[in-house]
Amino acid sequence: MTKREERREKLKFVNYNLFSLRSKDVIIDLLTDSRTGAMSSEQWAKIAVARIGPSGV
Repeated sequence: MTKREERREKLKFVNYNLFSLRSKDVIIDLLTDSRTGAMSSEQWAKIAVARIGPSGV
């Protein structure tokens, strides 16, 4: 695991372009995920219907 200062250096090296980071320098913390990827298609559909509203607009 990288230390905070190492991560800062790596970001500065790639001019803060996250797409230029090497995969070995990227850490993904799945425990603190916002859970948006874990939603079912039914849950997403209900959100879409709620945003449209009863008038269909």
